Amino acid sequence: MATRYHTELTRLYEQTRPRPDLLSPSFTFHLCPYCIAEARMLRRTLALPYISTCPSHHIVLVERCPCGTSLQLFHRQAPPFTCRGCGRDWAELPRIKIDPASQMREQAFLRWYEFFFSTEAPPMTRNVLQFLTGSILKRSLGSLIALLVERKRSPQELLNWVDQQSRVQ
Repeated sequence: MATRYHTELTRLYEQTRPRPDLLSPSFTFHLCPYCIAEARMLRRTLALPYISTCPSHHIVLVERCPCGTSLQLFHRQAPPFTCRGCGRDWAELPRIKIDPASQMREQAFLRWYEFFFSTEAPPMTRNVLQFLTGSILKRSLGSLIALLVERKRSPQELLNWVDQQSRVQ
């Protein structure tokens, strides 16, 4: 449950059984070779949509082995933390540094995820969705955050707007 952000999505979307597509309609498995080498760990933040670099090590997340095989979590034909195609240990996968501009963009995404997963974030009511998107359409959290980053919005701006709306009512 904890790895799927179930508790956070339950609170945000005010549903007792939130669907995984509320976070993102699709999932790409990727990993940080440093995290694997240090602790044989797959951080749950790497499952967040639009996150393509490791927040701890500032390297590009790896989706494919150099042999061309796409990485898969817990494949039956390979030991854990190894490529099912060539057997390479994931800790030995390439480590590509990110450029400063990409790092700043990733930080913006992470700030929004931290905000929405915190208890100070308002539930995704019709009013909040209207502020975020200009409409009341249901969107995945990942697509909402991508829109907010693109429009250079801040969490404080959203909190101010929600506060203003509550005073008007």
